Amino acid sequence: MSPERADILVIMPHPDDSEFGCAGTVARWTKEGKSVVYVILTSGDKGTEDRSLAPQKLAIMRRKEQRAAAKVLGVREVVFLGYPDQGLEDSSELRKDIVRQI
Repeated sequence: MSPERADILVIMPHPDDSEFGCAGTVARWTKEGKSVVYVILTSGDKGTEDRSLAPQKLAIMRRKEQRAAAKVLGVREVVFLGYPDQGLEDSSELRKDIVRQI
């Protein structure tokens, strides 16, 4: 994350979770002039029915989609921590990575 202070930090496990969970609120905040930053914990490399799609390619697609959605909502920055989907566990490493973003 950039050193510039954010008013609001939205931390979600997967790409698109923030849009399903709080997009309306985020849109209101940015309209009010708040600086919003997303921190996405996983890479988005799972979660498709298309078995021919390689996980690395899916992760690239998810990042692109997430950045586009965030742009529409006025989110200043999207940070991807890159943990693998279905591999997110409560660990000291994960907590340290989140604290660094805060």
